[in-house]
Amino acid sequence: MSEILSVERLETPSWGRASGFDLALPDRRFVVLYGPNESGKTSLASALSWLIAGPGSASLLQRFGRPGDEIAARLRGRLGADAVTIETRVTVPQAASKRMVSGKFSASIAEVALGRSELTARLGGGDFDGYQRLYWVEALDIADGSDLQESVSVQAMFGGVNPFDQSSALSSAARELLGASRGRAAEGSSRDLLGQIGSIDTELRGLAGARDEWARIEADIEDENDERRAIERRLGELGSELRSARRAARAFSEGVVERRNRLRADLASIAAPTDDERELHGRTTQVQADIGRLAAAQSGASQAQTGYDAALGAVHGDWRSMVPNAPLGNTAVEAAKLAAAHLVEAMREQGSAEAALQGAIAGYQQWRVEAEQLRSEWEQEYPHGSAPDRVIKAASRQSGSGSSRAAVIGDSARSRWSRLAGAVGSLVGTACTVAVAVMLSLQGDWRIAAVGAVGAVVLVLTMLLAWRSLRPPDDEMVRLAERRVAAEKQRDAAQEQRGVLEADSKTKRSLTDGRRHEHTARLIALGVPPGLISRFESDAVAHLETVRNAQAAGELLVQRRRTEAVQLSTLRSHFAEAASASPPAMSMPAGTAGSPPVGDEAGAHQSASHQLFEDTAGAEVLLQAVCDRVDSYDRAVIQAQQAQDDLGRAVEFDGTALEHTSHSNPAALSMLIEGLERDIEILKAEFEQRGQNIASLTADARALESPQRSSALMSLRRSELMSQVESHVVSGLGHHVAARLLTDVAERHRKTRQPALLERTKQIVVEVADWTNVTVNPHAPTDRTDNLLVDSPRGEHSAHRLSFGAQSLLYLALRIATVEDQSAARGVRLPLIFDDVLVGLDDARAQRCVGVLTECAQRHQLILLTCHRGTAERAEAAGAAVVAVPPEA
Repeated sequence: MSEILSVERLETPSWGRASGFDLALPDRRFVVLYGPNESGKTSLASALSWLIAGPGSASLLQRFGRPGDEIAARLRGRLGADAVTIETRVTVPQAASKRMVSGKFSASIAEVALGRSELTARLGGGDFDGYQRLYWVEALDIADGSDLQESVSVQAMFGGVNPFDQSSALSSAARELLGASRGRAAEGSSRDLLGQIGSIDTELRGLAGARDEWARIEADIEDENDERRAIERRLGELGSELRSARRAARAFSEGVVERRNRLRADLASIAAPTDDERELHGRTTQVQADIGRLAAAQSGASQAQTGYDAALGAVHGDWRSMVPNAPLGNTAVEAAKLAAAHLVEAMREQGSAEAALQGAIAGYQQWRVEAEQLRSEWEQEYPHGSAPDRVIKAASRQSGSGSSRAAVIGDSARSRWSRLAGAVGSLVGTACTVAVAVMLSLQGDWRIAAVGAVGAVVLVLTMLLAWRSLRPPDDEMVRLAERRVAAEKQRDAAQEQRGVLEADSKTKRSLTDGRRHEHTARLIALGVPPGLISRFESDAVAHLETVRNAQAAGELLVQRRRTEAVQLSTLRSHFAEAASASPPAMSMPAGTAGSPPVGDEAGAHQSASHQLFEDTAGAEVLLQAVCDRVDSYDRAVIQAQQAQDDLGRAVEFDGTALEHTSHSNPAALSMLIEGLERDIEILKAEFEQRGQNIASLTADARALESPQRSSALMSLRRSELMSQVESHVVSGLGHHVAARLLTDVAERHRKTRQPALLERTKQIVVEVADWTNVTVNPHAPTDRTDNLLVDSPRGEHSAHRLSFGAQSLLYLALRIATVEDQSAARGVRLPLIFDDVLVGLDDARAQRCVGVLTECAQRHQLILLTCHRGTAERAEAAGAAVVAVPPEA
């Protein structure tokens, strides 16, 4: 199969109006370069042609730069699967000429550097003129087919021979022998000779009394003439047989017969394709398109299977039992997600509240313990001291004065169970006791005095102790009092905060329970088992989403499998009748592990999975086998017919010689030729003898009396003329019949055995116009290239009588057919550059012609240059990529 050269990027740093262009062509075979006049489209086309098939002439370069300027272009693309890079730099010459101008050139294919000659050989040969003639067509040249008709002439069709010219020559010879039916007869023709015979008959009727001798001589001469004519006819027959035998022998010696027989045997050994196989061969493009659609469907199914497996793998094992259930609705899942979000938020707030509560409880416990410890320490250190808060206040007011001290003492006494009052009482009591004792001593009762003295001593001691307890607070006492008071305040504040947080925690717990109930209800409505809800709770929605994703992936897989089954069924329908003649079909497994069921259609498809093929590779193999079978048989038929035609030309279309080639052999022909030569020599001798007899009888007739002699001479002349008339009539009718037969055979061959090039041209034009046939013009003048005839409902017309639009269509189709034929020979399919080739077509034909170009783009990269928006839009609608020229910044 020929490789396709496709251009992916074209850079023209300096090349006429395309200077500075850098075009990235889309990855499509059909590309439209759309832009106004003088936007650089033609410059791009010339640069691309120069890169692929250059170098060109100096006169061409001067269109794209001033003399002395260096112009440059670069191409990146692919040849089949190999990367291609071509770059050229050339200086514009001073003078315009047809001289080829080369410059700096570099190229590589698959990163292998090539020279210009090596690149040309790799691309199948050819030169710039040849590429420009076939592959690069401008709008004004599309209706000119003068350079395309060499291979579709009558001579080309009949191997260098023009049977129509030979038929005309035979007809002319027949008219010369028989004479025209009207007007003056040509001298020497049968009609002229019959006129002379009529004159002689008139003179003979005027002669009377002819003797019997004259009649006898005349009868003898007539008999001799009859014999002589019979011998002449026999000589002609033998001569014709001899020529036929010699032609057949020459065909044997030149190997033409052996080649004909060998190709016939080859044809007989090949089984003729069925009508169904031929129909399938004719629908190759449609079948290939269906193969492409099947490949896309199978790729989509494979991707869907991968997606389904991944989605199913993402589902937790405990949740997979929900995948086969009814599909989860998006609305219900979203509601469950919202409920889960509310639950998570409520749980988060509850957790925060409980954490705050636990912190408050811990803080309260800490401050309670610390306050208790400080109280114990205070009571241990100052068991009879003042209250800590009073100590702190007193310390803050202490200024060192007595009044202040007394105030401190008073404050301490009031705060310490009236200790100060007790101390004062003790002091007063002591004073009283002393006074009693003194008084009693004065009275002389010592015992009363002693008791009073003891009481006084005790009171003094008690007072001293109380006084000591009322000493002013020191710094250590103040600090301890401050710590105790602060700890008690923190304890009370922590207890108050604890109560607030306990109420808030209870509120948050109630909200969480409500959210949990709502979340559970949503999940149960979706069919989630309560056990899973309790196990996964807030994570249940995430698992539910994986289930929904798996269900969606399963539904997509079902659709893709169904599409694959439909495409496979469609493709198989093409091969239904032709399958028996094809190689065994490839097959693939009926299903894939882990796949969900794909419905009735897919099941029916899988049940017949090994009937023909299962994938595109099998379809392509089967299609290729059928196409090869049909093509091989057609090639064998064409080769056998060509061999038969070559044999016909070798024997000059002699039917007898053709019979000899079919039923004889060289040895038998040699013996036949020798026998015919001997018979001809014998008949020639007899013919000469008859002539001598006629001359002798004529001399005898001349010796008779004058009337008799005149009558005899005229009769002799009449016999000679009659003999000539018979000979002319036989020969003329033979020429006429031969001319008619040759014309009929050639015309039938012309209409039924068209060259493959014209058959392809016909296939293209009938898709666009209402033409019925395109054939060779048998009567084309030799001074004009007008070798084609077009059949349509309006009659048969030669190409030069068609309109510009019709000529554009005809020669565009012939050009595409020629390029396809040449591409098959060279092994590389080069890009086609068509410059506004649709300008001569009406809208309907232009639309259909775009379809032809789209079909052509499947075998070649096709670059259509146009300045017409309608053309660009039609091409884009047919799948072409439209690139603006100049390129947008």
